[in-house]
Amino acid sequence: WSIHGQQQYVDATGTAFDKVFSEEILWEPEEKSKGVDKVKGELKDQTIALVKEYQTVKSPSVQPVAVEKSFKITFENAPYTVDGRIDLLDSDKNIRENKTTGKTPSEISADHMIQGVFYNISEGGDKVVFDYAVKTKTPKIVTHTLEPKETDKLFALRLVGLVDHSVKSGIFLPNRSHFMCTRRHCSYADRCEKVNGGRVKN
Repeated sequence: WSIHGQQQYVDATGTAFDKVFSEEILWEPEEKSKGVDKVKGELKDQTIALVKEYQTVKSPSVQPVAVEKSFKITFENAPYTVDGRIDLLDSDKNIRENKTTGKTPSEISADHMIQGVFYNISEGGDKVVFDYAVKTKTPKIVTHTLEPKETDKLFALRLVGLVDHSVKSGIFLPNRSHFMCTRRHCSYADRCEKVNGGRVKN
């Protein structure tokens, strides 16, 4: 692709980044001590580097036919649905999901696999392709492909039923390993510790 085309993506990425960070951000203490402007600059440089790598390595071989496609999975005799949004459908009839990660993934993680299975249930097809933009010193793109089996679909659908049962029964299992389970993100932290014990991260 041309230098002119590359600069267009760089400019668009920079503009989108500035728009997001023009809003109020809750910075971590270590980020504040380092300097917010410096942290923002490093994040912006990293974001642009990842986009450049994707556009150079992956984008030329991917022809989108739909982006950010919404879906809704309904169930017989159930009041709930599974809603989601697929990053990209390509001309080879592949479902594609774009991810960022700090470490090179050797395989598709369990939570990403469940996500991919629901995409497959919604859209059909044989494969769900995960393109990971890896935030290493030298950015790179790593691709893993999921070909869901019937047992994978059974597992994903079983989880939906278990969540529904738990909600109806008033059972809410604390997930302290989740990155959103912090006092910063959850106003129920004190109540959760009182009921369930343990500690919620700051």
